[in-house]
Parts: sequence; C-alpha cells; structure tokens
Amino acid sequence: MHIKETDLNDPIKAWLELQGCHVNSEVMGIDMMGMYGSECIIAIELKLKLNLEVINQAVERQSISDLVYIAVCHDFKAVETKRFKRTLLTLKRLNLGLLTVNFRAETPIVYEILKPESFDFEKSKRMKLSRRYKVIEEFNKRKSNFNKAGSTRQKIMTGYKEMCLLCAYHIAQNGPCRAKDFEAIEISSKKVSAMFASNHLKWFEKVSRGIYGLSDVGKLALTEYEDVLSFILKEKST
Repeated sequence: MHIKETDLNDPIKAWLELQGCHVNSEVMGIDMMGMYGSECIIAIELKLKLNLEVINQAVERQSISDLVYIAVCHDFKAVETKRFKRTLLTLKRLNLGLLTVNFRAETPIVYEILKPESFDFEKSKRMKLSRRYKVIEEFNKRKSNFNKAGSTRQKIMTGYKEMCLLCAYHIAQNGPCRAKDFEAIEISSKKVSAMFASNHLKWFEKVSRGIYGLSDVGKLALTEYEDVLSFILKEKST
C-alpha cells in the first residue's frame, strides 16, 4: 500500500474533531490547525516519517500555538527500538506531542503516543540522581585522558581500567599478590578483591587461595596501554 502525506489528513482531522476542535488544513504554513473555542491553538505538522525536519518545523510552530503535535505513519518496528524511545524523550523535552496513524487497520487508527505537555527538568534530574553521581564518580576516577571523543571502535579507557592497569603493573613488578598488598599503592583491598572476583578484563588469574598473578591477556595489556600506564605512574609520583 503506497501511502502519501495527504493520506494523514482525514484520520488526523477526525481525531482532532473528536477532541472538540474546529479544524482547518494549510493555514499560513501550518499543515493542520485546530482550535478549542476562540483562543487555544493546536498545530499539527504531518510527515510520513519522524525526522529532524519535521521536529524543526514543529518547534517553529510553538511560537504561535498553544499545543503542537507531529503526526506520522505508525511504524510497528520502529516503536520497539531504543532509538525511538530516545527520540520520544527528545520530543518530550521539547514539549511536543506525537500522533501516529495505523494504516494497516480497515479504517485508519490514530494513536496519541505523546501529549504536548510541559517537561519538568528538575524532576527529571532528581530521577536521574544516581546516574548523575556515577558520571561524576567516573570523571573523578580518571587520571589520564587518552580517549578520543566520538570514538566507536577504539577501546575506551575508564577509571576501572586505570585501576586494573596499576594493579597489573604492581603484580608485574612484585609477583603474585593478595588484595591487601595493593594498599601500598593506595588502592583499597575491598576494591581489589571485587576486581579479582569479577576479573572482568581477564587480566588476572588465581595462583592459590587469595593470591593472584597476571594472565597472558594482562601481560599483553601492559604493553598495549604502555603510554597510559606511563602517564598514570608519572601523575602518582608528582
């Protein structure tokens, strides 16, 4: 079934009229306009797919409208994706509503996916406090800055990896160690015990009860991250 942008007109118009709106299409550049009484203006921007162009148009309509919706075809696959959920959050933060039209039904069905309500930024920050603290904690953990912004294939150096690198170096210099041995380089035995237990990077291997040495992967890491290690050691010595 070939759907045109104009096919969105009738189902969206019917939906607005069910909300008690008087509706007109193509009003001074607005794809569709509805009015509650004589004051409340609702602007609807129609597009087959949700994209940046229609979002920009909708934001522009906010200067002359009380409520703004974007209306697109309902994409059954897209609505289940993380990308769509992130886009919804963007629309929510912009105070934009979203309508989708399901053309698979015998009679097109309009879904109100998102209402154009004011976004509470302070509430959003409160709900994400734990993540905010984790971001600050990760920032403060890092001693080096060898990562390149925008990298997708390059391995990322994290605060955790820096700690593992120091521990690997300590083992390379002193032989297999217990968790408490790393307090000499100011890393708590509790953190080291957790690191050995998870061995997330596969850099360590158990030698005997409570004693760990370097795996072949760990030895390779000391060479791979030689520049990072040199920087960290230099920072610790100053």
